[in-house]
Amino acid sequence: MKPLISLLTIGLVLTAANVASAKDYYVSANRGKGKRGTKEKPAKNIGNLLKKVVAGDTIHVAQGIYLGRSKVGSLIIEVPVNIIGGYSDDFSKRDPWGAHKTILSGENAYGGNFKTTGRLVIKIDKWNRAKKMEWHRAKKKEKFSVLIDGIIVDNGARNRYKSDKELCIVRKASPKLAKGPTPSTSGISVTAPLYGEATIRNCVVMNCAPTQGALSVWGSEGSKQLIENNLCINNTGVGLFAHTGYHPRTKKGVTKFVIKNNTVVFTSKYDSYGGIGGHAFQLDGATKIVATNNVFAFSDSCGVYNASKSSLKELTLAKNWVVGNLKGDMTEFDTLIDVDAWEDDTDELSDDSEDNIGDDLKLPVSKEFMKFHLSRVIIDRNKKEEGMSAAKTKANEARKMLGLPLQAGALKVDSDVWLPRIKIDDALKAGLANYKGHGCSKPK
Repeated sequence: MKPLISLLTIGLVLTAANVASAKDYYVSANRGKGKRGTKEKPAKNIGNLLKKVVAGDTIHVAQGIYLGRSKVGSLIIEVPVNIIGGYSDDFSKRDPWGAHKTILSGENAYGGNFKTTGRLVIKIDKWNRAKKMEWHRAKKKEKFSVLIDGIIVDNGARNRYKSDKELCIVRKASPKLAKGPTPSTSGISVTAPLYGEATIRNCVVMNCAPTQGALSVWGSEGSKQLIENNLCINNTGVGLFAHTGYHPRTKKGVTKFVIKNNTVVFTSKYDSYGGIGGHAFQLDGATKIVATNNVFAFSDSCGVYNASKSSLKELTLAKNWVVGNLKGDMTEFDTLIDVDAWEDDTDELSDDSEDNIGDDLKLPVSKEFMKFHLSRVIIDRNKKEEGMSAAKTKANEARKMLGLPLQAGALKVDSDVWLPRIKIDDALKAGLANYKGHGCSKPK
């Protein structure tokens, strides 16, 4: 027993030492300067500290608008760290969705420092591989974590629009106009540490135009992910995507997600012509997921998209509000299933999947934004709804819930509106509203 006790003791000491050596850094857009990153002398941008931070460190970010280091508009971190926003300038108070918003944005430009990579990315694939090799040598597993809390990502300023009205994004760059392309990448993307934890809480992701997840979380072997109290609004592709980079043949090491009290609304397809995306929530197979008390609503395709048949059957959907999605409430592999039939007709859901609802839902966003959003032309929908009366279309069902007049007559075959920009204060109205205990709410 002595060798075992010795190894356990060494492991505990090393883990404690790792926690003890973790540092806190501070960032302020309004008074930051230099690279000390202390509370008294904060840095100006998170990216200015990347050469200093190591696994386990925490970066506290004060209120303000952050364009990135040298206005690059993209931040990629390659070690597991914690990022906490929503502080006052002196770091004495927090109010992430109110008085002290921490906003990660950028600007659209051609060439130079403009990057189209994700706005906030914690990508630790290389770190995970190195850590696993270290574990094999040392016969121990240190657990690390990632936390992103109280960050607002608004990609509106990074997008390219057809005009100053900001009603329709343009995917391609224009050297003649000195405009870069609209980034086709996530607002927030996180890879979890091996056998560790990743938590994304109290964040807002808006005006992003990816092919996949606007909020994209990647599980790793043995990792646990908590996605809680976030707002994903007005994005393309997929609003919230639960990925995994680990696909075991058995349940050993399967990655686990808890996804609760998130509001994911107005998720558009990648463009009006194609069939890519338009899902509020999408998940990979070979995962264990419990999703409760979320709002998955008003997407161009599905509220929940489960395209992978899994032998694990570890998907629980309970007490979610799923409504107004133009294609349907859920796709299970190749079958569309209405929310009121989930308990009976699904193959992949666990027995605990119950009390999901599809009641009418009204979002308190401005009528101006809704007018533009609902004036979009979705080509697949045109074909599907050809010859149907206006009152029976999925689009008009959504318009009715949102208190807007119904449309009649033929639709155009092109769209002058795609991902019209929504303002932060307008978006937050949807996040702060009370939906009978469903969806997100003001961070406590």
